[in-house]
Amino acid sequence: MPYAVFFAEGGIAFHEGNLNTPSAVRLAQAEASAFYDFLQVDDAVQVR
Repeated sequence: MPYAVFFAEGGIAFHEGNLNTPSAVRLAQAEASAFYDFLQVDDAVQVR
């Protein structure tokens, strides 16, 4: 999973991926890359 940022137990992450396939949280490449580069260890992540 390119640019994976894990935020919950059980391996739940947001990551780059095909926006038309099932996954917990998929992002387009530009958005996934931006979050991956911006977030730091222990940053709070809220998914709605």
